[in-house]
Amino acid sequence: MREIKFRVWNNNKMIRSAHLSEDFCFMVTKQGEFVDCVLMQYTGLKDKNGKEIYEGDIVHVTDFFHGDAKVYKGVVKFVGGYYRIEGQDIRNAPLGWIISSDDLEVIGNIYENPEYLERGGVR
Repeated sequence: MREIKFRVWNNNKMIRSAHLSEDFCFMVTKQGEFVDCVLMQYTGLKDKNGKEIYEGDIVHVTDFFHGDAKVYKGVVKFVGGYYRIEGQDIRNAPLGWIISSDDLEVIGNIYENPEYLERGGVR
């Protein structure tokens, strides 16, 4: 069974915890005001370095099927009931189609590393 875990992006800070829920997605600031935050769920997969893969992560995907081991960059998204990787050269690739975690490497996420989206064509 897949472990259910979340992380939250709030006030320019990533909060990682296995005990978050959707109710947690309204957090109190230091001023006592409620603010919105972004909740991201763990996919249940780890990359080639053992790092957990979450929604919003930016990953390198190595394609060994075409003989030249080309590396693509994409963003992990949950759309239409499944996790997939989307990028300029890799569109709508279901995460479950990736043969091995050795084919994936988390290089950042869309909140802490937005510069990765601008370079290399990830949208």
